[in-house]
Amino acid sequence: MPEQIVPPHLKAAFSQYLAAEQVRSTREICLLASVLYTLFGILDLWAIPSALQTVWLIRALVVAHLMLILWCTRLPFFLEHYLPLTVGMYWVMGLGIECMVYLSGDNDL
Repeated sequence: MPEQIVPPHLKAAFSQYLAAEQVRSTREICLLASVLYTLFGILDLWAIPSALQTVWLIRALVVAHLMLILWCTRLPFFLEHYLPLTVGMYWVMGLGIECMVYLSGDNDL
């Protein structure tokens, strides 16, 4: 099967077509994830009382990272580095959850 090469002008047009959707969806994800990540902090009072301050610090750092990504959506830099920024965003959120689970004590929920 011969290799199909996308002409550069079509690739650029397609990227331009997707740009608004990439920005909009990332902004929505950042806002919703920040709200949920923050509100779930209420459950930490009962779920992880042994490491409450550290868990809330992790939550604050993850929300700060999400706000940084949200701010980046206003810059041309964002579209140039869309994939690593969004993958990194999900990676940081998941790593935050894993760290909170790791910090939980034997008697924590």
